[in-house]
Amino acid sequence: MTDVLFTSEDGCVSGVIVQRKCTDGGYILKDAVIIEFRPDGADAKSVPLKLRSPTEGVVRFKPGTKRGDKIAAGSIVCCLADCDHHIVMKDMCATCGKNLREKDGQAGVRGRTVDSAARVPMIHNVPELVVSDELAREVGDEDRQHCLSARKLVLLVDLDQTVIHSTNRQPKFDPKEHPDITQFTLYGGVHWTKLRPGTIQFFKSLSTLYEMHIVTFGQRAYADQIAQIIDPDKTLFSHRILSRDEAFSQTRKTDNLAALFPSGEEMVAIIDDRPDVWEYSDALVQLRPYKYFPDVDDINAPPNALDRNTEKPEKEKEDAAEEGAESSSARQKKEEESKENERRLPSENDEALKHVETVLRKVHAAFYRHYDETGKIRDLKIVISCLRAKTLKGCVIVLSGLVPVGMKQERSDAYRIAVKFGAEVVDRVDEKTTHVVAARWGTSKVHDARRLGVFVVSPDWLYACLELWEKAEEAPFVLTPESANPIGAPLGSNVVPDLANIPTMGKDLLTDMAHEVDEALSDEDEEEKDGEDDDDDDDEDFDDNLGAEPAWRKAAVTVTAPHIARPKIDESRVKRRLCPEALDRGYTGESNDEDDDDSDAFGGSSRKKSRRMSRGERYEEEREERREEVQEEEEEEGREADYGEDLDEDNEDEDDDEEMNDMAALLEQQLEQH
Repeated sequence: MTDVLFTSEDGCVSGVIVQRKCTDGGYILKDAVIIEFRPDGADAKSVPLKLRSPTEGVVRFKPGTKRGDKIAAGSIVCCLADCDHHIVMKDMCATCGKNLREKDGQAGVRGRTVDSAARVPMIHNVPELVVSDELAREVGDEDRQHCLSARKLVLLVDLDQTVIHSTNRQPKFDPKEHPDITQFTLYGGVHWTKLRPGTIQFFKSLSTLYEMHIVTFGQRAYADQIAQIIDPDKTLFSHRILSRDEAFSQTRKTDNLAALFPSGEEMVAIIDDRPDVWEYSDALVQLRPYKYFPDVDDINAPPNALDRNTEKPEKEKEDAAEEGAESSSARQKKEEESKENERRLPSENDEALKHVETVLRKVHAAFYRHYDETGKIRDLKIVISCLRAKTLKGCVIVLSGLVPVGMKQERSDAYRIAVKFGAEVVDRVDEKTTHVVAARWGTSKVHDARRLGVFVVSPDWLYACLELWEKAEEAPFVLTPESANPIGAPLGSNVVPDLANIPTMGKDLLTDMAHEVDEALSDEDEEEKDGEDDDDDDDEDFDDNLGAEPAWRKAAVTVTAPHIARPKIDESRVKRRLCPEALDRGYTGESNDEDDDDSDAFGGSSRKKSRRMSRGERYEEEREERREEVQEEEEEEGREADYGEDLDEDNEDEDDDEEMNDMAALLEQQLEQH
């Protein structure tokens, strides 16, 4: 830093400053004029003298220096400091004009010897203009004070599927009936944009309460085009538009907040349909995604963002399968009809922005009420969270079929929404539970809720509370056996498709299945009675098959299996394995020797039931003993034989019996629940 002393070529002792020729903080070159002065006693009409800079640098005047001040010889007029490059535009210092780019380097790469603190891009649409942190805080403080004096807050607005829906597929519509659909050409392609109902009125109504900024993942040309449609006079957004081209991240919008608001984000609120790009910020007021054009999602969705597409309904899948078997001409005709239907635009009754406007007005009132009482700025994250938590306060919710397999419940959208809106989410239904939010009818949690008289509602109820910021009435969203299984959630998150689309079994279907099982068991009893006389012959055939040579070894080696005598079975040791439901009824599977006509827990003859249920166990024990004898003889004689395939085939009868028994018990349990 160099001090500039007052001296004069005429040797005057003192003088009076006539005019400052440079601004404080400005950069001057060597021999540049700093001030003009007149010596004491000189004529007021005489030509003033000039004080020149001995070197280049940034001028820092002595505080209070102004026109008409007297200065004495040898006194310090100002100081010349090296440039700190606080403002840089396209790698060139806006103060001194020095080129800060590294030699033969790329844009934004500054030389190693350059000491510049300019890193913060504060202008939305001019990312090349960066300033230092110190200067950014000064400007940020001024902007904050301006908002407070105007009693405004800051609102960040997303575009796609929040206030508009765009497509590049030509829709079929009458421009007179849809004046809010705008056609424009961008990057050589034609686009159509539909405004969400009430968009213009929404922005105009809130313009007196909020300073609005556009933050979108669309490109700069696209963002400017949409802003021109919404705000042709540039009175709502002005230059405050942040697009993908200026964003620090292609997947998160939060990275730019520190640069846009260097003094803090306490006065910033957000409206968007995607909470993931804001990292689920508490300052976000989430909207239901706005989709108007059929089969068109967010055309500017961030890469690798959460998949919000849902599976097609089963009906559509069946239609697609049928189309594959049709002739090419019929398939082409159906495709043309499908495209024709897609171009027909639906009618709509969307009032989401009205509800959001009400919420934002409450947020504004709560913020300035606290500011007027305390004189302190309260973070809008706290204000919004407190208002949001009142919506479902006191509700205890159980989720059923809404959490994908393998995902923790805390990471699901339904859980986040319920907790943020003040509800308590638990795992099991009990007396304290107020709501069960289920994706389908027939789950165990749904039956538990019905027994306790708890509301069973669809996921739409939860999203209605989110949209209204009020506890919605349960009646329109009550889940019934006739309720359609959801394909996706209104906010775009997936309901578990493999659970939600499983068809449920009604009481009539369960009764019919139970009758079929009883008939099958009765037929088996008759066949078993007729076949008792042939058991010995079957056992001999079984012994022969057990000792037979495998077919795949006939060509190579001949193995002679020993004759295996049929072992005697002690019937007293044969026990039937019972399902838990039968044990709960007190049924043991043992027959009553004193009274053959006694009935067991299932209403049939105990002797017949025991014989029927133990048949598989008897054969299993026989096969096990035969297998042990064969192994002992092979060890003694040193023979090797493989009987695995024959034994595995014999297990099929046992598996069928066990599955039939388990099915009968399960059907009885479900009939009792109905």
